Amino acid sequence: MAPRTKLDNHVFETHAELVARLLPCARAIALFDSKARLVGNRGERPPEDIESRVPSVLREGTGSRPDPGLLVELPDGRHAALLALGTDSTTPPAGVCVITLAPPRGEPLPPLDTIRTRLAPVLQLLAREIAPPSASEKRLATLAERADELTWLLDASSRGQERDGEESLAGLLGAAVEHLGCDLGALFVPEKRLRITRGSSRGTSPAAEAELQRLQAPVLQWITRHNRPMTADTSAGQTRSGFRVLAVPIPRPSGSPAGTIIFLRASERRAFAQKERFIVKHLAQQIAARLETRFDAATGLLTRAAMQAQVREWTSGAYGCVLHVNIDRLHVINQTLGFEAGDELIRHVAQLLEPPRLPPDSLAARLSGDAFAIVLRYADTEAATRCAESLQQAATELAQTVLGGRAPVSLSCGIAEFDGAEAEFARALALAEVACKAAKDRGRARVEVYYDTDRSMIRRSADSGTLIRLRNVLAQNQLELYAQKIIPLRNRSERTGYELLLRALDEEHGNRAPGELLAAAQRYQMESTVDLWVVEHALAAAARHRAALHASDVHLSLNISAQALTDETFLERTKECIAESGIAPGLIMFEITETAAVSSFAKAQAFVGELRAMGCRFALDDFGTGVNSLKYLKGLPVDRVKIDGSFISDLLSNAHSVATVRAIVSLARELHIETVAEYAESEAILRRLRELGVDFAQGFGVETPRPLGEVLDALSAAQSASALRLSLEL
Repeated sequence: MAPRTKLDNHVFETHAELVARLLPCARAIALFDSKARLVGNRGERPPEDIESRVPSVLREGTGSRPDPGLLVELPDGRHAALLALGTDSTTPPAGVCVITLAPPRGEPLPPLDTIRTRLAPVLQLLAREIAPPSASEKRLATLAERADELTWLLDASSRGQERDGEESLAGLLGAAVEHLGCDLGALFVPEKRLRITRGSSRGTSPAAEAELQRLQAPVLQWITRHNRPMTADTSAGQTRSGFRVLAVPIPRPSGSPAGTIIFLRASERRAFAQKERFIVKHLAQQIAARLETRFDAATGLLTRAAMQAQVREWTSGAYGCVLHVNIDRLHVINQTLGFEAGDELIRHVAQLLEPPRLPPDSLAARLSGDAFAIVLRYADTEAATRCAESLQQAATELAQTVLGGRAPVSLSCGIAEFDGAEAEFARALALAEVACKAAKDRGRARVEVYYDTDRSMIRRSADSGTLIRLRNVLAQNQLELYAQKIIPLRNRSERTGYELLLRALDEEHGNRAPGELLAAAQRYQMESTVDLWVVEHALAAAARHRAALHASDVHLSLNISAQALTDETFLERTKECIAESGIAPGLIMFEITETAAVSSFAKAQAFVGELRAMGCRFALDDFGTGVNSLKYLKGLPVDRVKIDGSFISDLLSNAHSVATVRAIVSLARELHIETVAEYAESEAILRRLRELGVDFAQGFGVETPRPLGEVLDALSAAQSASALRLSLEL
């Protein structure tokens, strides 16, 4: 191989860090120049077989292919992406970037085109860095200018993480306006009802605002049609002064444009340079990533967390009403017309939650499969009731337009007022749900307003008093962990396990399921506190029997709530508990419900990814009950799915349940995921589950739950007896 040259190490590391942030599955990055010489490397060096392919990628770049590259599987199961670095479409590649890829287990490998699109700004910067002298005039004017550009790109990729909601996006946009020396910047994403503008700290002229208003529609139309950056000068051919325009698409995960980011600069100032296009393209990628976590993927509405973050940004004097909206009998539509019809109905109901039916400054979020929330700022209960009734009227028409008249469509709505503090809004959100459930109890297709004098609603909100009891129970450790056995059905040599169940110590009734306490925990954002109590006490107890657990290869399953999935403190403390316990992470399995995973899908992926990296395993609980079961299973790296008990309890008499279980087993087997049947209450059900190919089962037909301490003591006793027998034999 030719003598190796080196790219400036700081510059290469800066680019490599950008690649790692834009492509989390990247494990190593290598850069080769136009002579196929290695000029930069981060992580392990590519295998010789991969390096030998670099010249062919360079040769392909001199032909008709505009973006040559290869995606090659390595012997260890990882992949290597070889991407040609072109400074433009008319010159040969300046080099090749080789990226070693290793997505977490269960997560799909991105296609080559997706990788190239995501990394386009960085690849073009790398191409300019290693371009031969003949292209040097295209490089940045000075080394200091180049360093400033790269430093700002890195800062922009992490800026705003400490802020919530639109404030994060607005802060990023404002920083870009200042860095680029522009008069005005704007972010438009129509499908998200997102429009953010930020002016210069020097002040924004009315002329710039008027020009933006005039350009918004035609620029969006052009970006949607061409899906590439555009620059223009509105003063061209005009006697009046105008503005220079730079617009860049904001991509969806599929690559198509969801919107645009636009910058305006007075025409008498310098034109937008190539480096500024790179910066804005990188910003668009960062904005797209933030939008993915802020908005519900299926409907485009805000997530619960994003809605609450937006309310936090309002001043303390804000007041208004919260509407809790629920689609009536969606489960019946799913069962009779299919989940695809249910999903389509959800999307159309979501489309109703926008102006003109809602005020322009309202917020709309999807809370769960069939539940939505609307925040009406500065509205009273009468205005909120009119809004709810308008939505109900529009929803009835969906029976024909979406379902073809095969089933009726109606909405139940609950309303509660809020005033001022964030805690007051959280309470109103819970009380609006109480009112919505009252509407369902009273016949559905109704609007109910929460009143403190309504006895049925008072009963529903009584868990606010239960909250005090919950705090006392946690503080005084008046909870106990039980364990329910999980056994293999098909392969007796497979490891057994136990799901940990929470029981409340009640002086009057003894141990019982803490349903009231958990309901209060959910409504008042204390689920992660309860989950952490379980993690800490379960792993502390297991640590005392570590040797027996390891020898018997028994795993413990712990349930995780939706609130815990989004709680960074919970994640960090859980990792600490695992390390402190000394338990092999492979013996720890976390169960997350399908509803929790779907409602915070991006955060669920991150949560699962971090703990799986330690070696922990994951199960998707209550599988088959949600509207997006199959859609989201492939994207979440889990080791097993737990088939919801509603399909198991009537397995001997319901053909629909049999078909559902058979379909889930088939899908899981294709994805190399284990299946567990819950509520296996009899030997007859266990036999049927074996016939259907289910891997594991739990329920009273297997074993009734026992105190965790008793189970662990029995494991240690059995291990000691086994060791004694072995010593006697020896």
